[in-house]
Amino acid sequence: MTDSGGDPVVQLQTNFGGGKTHSMLALYHLFSGAASELLGVEELMQQAGVTKLVKAKRVVFVGNKISPGNPSVKADGTIVRTLWDELARQLGGKPAYARVAADDERATNPGDVLRELFNEYGPSIVWRRNLKSRQVLANAVWLLLWILDRANRPTDPANTA
Repeated sequence: MTDSGGDPVVQLQTNFGGGKTHSMLALYHLFSGAASELLGVEELMQQAGVTKLVKAKRVVFVGNKISPGNPSVKADGTIVRTLWDELARQLGGKPAYARVAADDERATNPGDVLRELFNEYGPSIVWRRNLKSRQVLANAVWLLLWILDRANRPTDPANTA
């Protein structure tokens, strides 16, 4: 998030009670755009040599709240059928969703549009939680993150076309 390198996708792995949820919540708030209001953040930034934190788009997938077989109607009236649509909607609202809507209706992968959306809507963090009980959904999210990871590596030969 500071343009100083590092992997675009990070996976937290600990035993039960190891702090994954707390770490995700801390990141959620840290990149909310209001980090300066959080106690101790300025000191942490100084220690890390960071002078400014970016505001990131925050996308959250909660496995036990997503039903792969049932579309969900959002507060703004958008009907979301697939993970791709949920991702687009959380990244950029209705305008981003409109770019994947036809694929959503057919339940197909929107292809390169997702990479374009990530580039267009700026820095982002994608969280996934409680997907183990829904293995197909978990696999789809990890495939999505793998695709995004590969699409956003500037040294990847597949990204130089």
